[in-house]
Amino acid sequence: MSNHFQYFLNQKFDKWSSPEISEDTLSICKQWIKDVDYFDFLSYTGNGGFFWGQSLQIYDISDKDSFNNILSVNASLVKEYGDLFKDLFSFAQDIFGDQFVFDRSKAEFARFAAESGERETMGKTFSEWLNIFAADWDYNSGNGYEEQWKAERDLPIDHRLIANVPFVAGGEFALSNIMSIAYPRHHYHNASIAKQLVGVPNGTKVKIVVKKNKDNRFI
Repeated sequence: MSNHFQYFLNQKFDKWSSPEISEDTLSICKQWIKDVDYFDFLSYTGNGGFFWGQSLQIYDISDKDSFNNILSVNASLVKEYGDLFKDLFSFAQDIFGDQFVFDRSKAEFARFAAESGERETMGKTFSEWLNIFAADWDYNSGNGYEEQWKAERDLPIDHRLIANVPFVAGGEFALSNIMSIAYPRHHYHNASIAKQLVGVPNGTKVKIVVKKNKDNRFI
């Protein structure tokens, strides 16, 4: 057992509980993630949930179709991001919807930036991911922004924070530029930004357009 298991458990949000682990869902996840520590972590911490308030969300491996179900979440991410999410399987997200993923093409754990689709390596093993995350948990979770938000407003359990002016376009990390949005609309919103940046060199001026879709899925 990693020394960080209990450290994460001590930060668990106690106002929401995950359903029980499903053997069928577990079997599917093992086709993607072949790291025993990850599955031991889920068992130890009660099948995922929320940590550091609601800022770090670790998806459950239950048979309940919900905003926290790992298969439901990944199906939504694949639908919205398409090829940008190729070979990725998400197991968690931060307060802004950046995904923590297993990258099958590189056999590593990584951060998937929600607004740009960029990937950042965070270790070859789940234990390494835990170490890297814990070393800078406030940055990696976005907890400081969640606390600022909740000091003034409610944050429903199925919501994430997004930027009115995208961060990749210079939008400020400030409450005046932040709003909350429900699952899975934050996937649609962020993916619509990321797909406009495919193939655009860094530093290039672009006009990013975010529209409502036919189902009015973005506010």
